[in-house]
Parts: sequence; C-alpha cells; structure tokens
Amino acid sequence: MASRDFCLNKDADLLVINSKEEEGFVAKLEKGSWIGLQIARETKGIYKWVDGTNLTSSSWHVPIFPYPYDACAVTADKLVMRLCASENIWICEKVNVLEHLEAELNKEGMPNEKEEEEEEEEEKEVPAITAFPYTSMVPLGKTSYFACRSRGQPKPSIEWLHNGQPVKRDRTDNKSEPLAFVDGEDLIIRSVRPGVDTISCLANNSAGTANKTSKLFVVEVTPEGWRIFNRSLYFVSMTKRNWTASRVDCLQRNADLVVINSKGEEEFAAIWRSSIWLGLRLDRDTEGTWKWVDGTNVTPSSWLSGDPNHPNITEACALGGNSQLITTSCASQNHWICEKTV
Repeated sequence: MASRDFCLNKDADLLVINSKEEEGFVAKLEKGSWIGLQIARETKGIYKWVDGTNLTSSSWHVPIFPYPYDACAVTADKLVMRLCASENIWICEKVNVLEHLEAELNKEGMPNEKEEEEEEEEEKEVPAITAFPYTSMVPLGKTSYFACRSRGQPKPSIEWLHNGQPVKRDRTDNKSEPLAFVDGEDLIIRSVRPGVDTISCLANNSAGTANKTSKLFVVEVTPEGWRIFNRSLYFVSMTKRNWTASRVDCLQRNADLVVINSKGEEEFAAIWRSSIWLGLRLDRDTEGTWKWVDGTNVTPSSWLSGDPNHPNITEACALGGNSQLITTSCASQNHWICEKTV
C-alpha cells in the first residue's frame, strides 16, 4: 500500500493505536485516514496491526468484514474497514528514542510540572453528546439497540438509565422489566411488553456531564402489518401517492389518514418516514382553515410548527417530517399513514 510505503520512507509506519489516550487523540484527527490495521484472507479474519500485534480491546465495535478481499482500517467514530486499494489520506507514527526526546525538550525549554498541570486543566472539555436517537420503535418481543456517541476531554464515560434506573453492565434478567444491559458503550434491550420506555444517556468526565433522553416505543404488530399504539392501529405505506389517493387507500382499509391529537401520538408519528401524508388539509371554503379529516381544527402543538401560509398552492395538504409540519401541494407523491381505532 502506497500510504505505508510513504511512512516507511520517513523511518515511521502507519499509526498503531495501543492506548485509550492515543485512541482519544486520534479521534480528533481527520476522519477517513488510513491507520496501520488490516484484516487479510491469509490471517483467517484476524485483525492485525502493522507491528504484528492483534487487535485486542477497543472502544470500537469490530465488524465482520463482508468482502472476500483484504481490508484496511480508517479513522472514524467506529471501526471502519475499506478495501486497501481505495484512495485515502493517512497517518504516520514514529517513536523517538526517549533520551533524545528529553534532550530536545530540555533544549527548547519545557514548562515545569505546575505549568503542565495548568495546561492540562485548560485542555479539559465539557462532554457533548454528538449522536443519540430522539425516538425509536421496536416490535413486541424484538431487541432494541441504542448507541450514544460523545466528545470531551478527557474522553467521557457513558452511563445509561432505563426508565430512570441505572443499567448494569451484565445480563441479569429482571422479570418485571425488559432485559437491559450494556455492551461496550451501547445499550441493548430485549423488549418483552408493549408501551413507552425512556432511555437516557449520560456522558461524564472530570469537566462535567451531558445527558440526552430518548423514548422507545414497543408496539404489537398484527399479521396484516398494523402497529398498535394507545388503542389505535397504524399502517404505513411502502409506495407513494397523492394526498387524495392516499386517503382512498386508508378508507378502503376501514381507516383514515392519521389525525394527531396527543403529544404521545406526535412523538409516535415522528418515528416514521421523514415526509409522510397526515390527515390534514387546508380548507379553502372556510377562509384557509387547516382541518383534520375528522373535521377538527389544528390546535397548538410543538410538533406541528410549520408555516401553513402558502397562497400560491391551490390545494395544500400536510406532511409530517423532521418533527414539524410541512405544507405542500396535495398533488405531490408521498408515503402515507392510516389510523383506525381498535
């Protein structure tokens, strides 16, 4: 590989990560850079560093590389393997002789221990959660996975709360609740009852704490594909139609386009596709009033926060997407969601 040849010509080699500190340092560098980790056919799927050592413990989750070719690793938030023949930037690493390093540092004038402590204190960064799902849905009896990614200095530790209770790092089963345990930094829940669970991620380091909370909707699924939630059944289309044709499909299923009338239903609907027809249409006969298909007017809602004033649209209908109302032409093609009472 040309990247490794470059490093070798500099009396170095591609980067070998062998400590949590170094892993945290690399996380701040350019994503998508070659490092010295490879999985080869002749090693029977064993990950090896360029110094000959095997990949042991790591906060990365080691994937099973699906290609029947040699694969090499690049930097990312998780372990990413690419074909070694692909083009990427790279990171070289060279270890200096300790005595030489100390001499060079003394010659340049290194700060004393107090200055080093002050500098280390200045480098601290309060944790921030960079990736965490707002809501999630899992069919009854299936397993749900939650990943929480964070940044901070020192590297934050991750703790989980399930329905307000700390999750242990084992698989001890509590018969009254779904089996929840931590695997690495991720939370795994085997859902055994319908309802809504709260999932919280806490990122901690010596500089502070960050936290985010998500909701897990555990739903029953009928043989016909309807999801059951709060005494209603919901069906999401796999195809796209205009608003009128979408409503006709719902009516043929003895249902109608979804009417959102509670905060819980708002959050439940937000799980589905990013742009999906709702049972909401602009009624030109009543001076531009937005009405649901059941005849009720739109009430104030944090989810329906879009701007309904589109005078250039002759027939305006509503899409749900990205936790807000999207106004568009009723003639456009979109997925839809039907609702009927149990």
